[in-house]
Amino acid sequence: MTRKTSTLRTKTPSNTDPFQQALRLLTGRDHSEAELAAKLRRRGFAPAEVDEALRRCREYGYVDDRRYAVARARSLMAEGRAVGHRLAAELQRRGIDGETAAFATETVTEEIPLADLLEKVFCRRFSGFDFENADSRQLSRIVNYFFRRGFPIDAIMQLIREKGSQQEV
Repeated sequence: MTRKTSTLRTKTPSNTDPFQQALRLLTGRDHSEAELAAKLRRRGFAPAEVDEALRRCREYGYVDDRRYAVARARSLMAEGRAVGHRLAAELQRRGIDGETAAFATETVTEEIPLADLLEKVFCRRFSGFDFENADSRQLSRIVNYFFRRGFPIDAIMQLIREKGSQQEV
C-alpha cells in the first residue's frame, strides 16, 4: 500500500520575482509587451511590479514589440494564414499598436511576393482541385478561403483564372 504525501508549495524567490517570471515566459517564445504584461498580471503581480519587469526586459532587449511584430508577421504570412489587413489585425490582437503592425505588415509584404504565396498555398491546400468539373459553390469555397486570410480579391481571381486555364489546356 502506497502512502500519499502532501507537498506544500512554498514560494521561492523566483516565483515572487516578476522579472524572473518574465524571463521564464520569454524562454518559451517571444511575446509582445502587452502579452507579457497580461501573463504577469494573471500570475498575481501588482501593476508597478509588472511595469518594472517590462522596463528591465526592454532595457536588456528581451522584449521588443517591433522585432516581435515583424517575426510574427513573417511567420503568419509565410504559412499563408494572414496577409494585408488580416495580418495587421492579428498583430493588434496580440497587443501590437497600429503603427507597429502597419510597419511589420509592410515590411513582410515587401519580402514575400503575394502571387508566389497564393500559388504555394493553393497548391498545398487545393492540390487536386478539378476546375473543369467545379461548380460555382466549389469556386466560392476557394475564393472565401483566401479572402478570409486577407488576400486581395483581384489576386485571388487572377490565380483562379490562371489555374483554370492551365487545366483546360
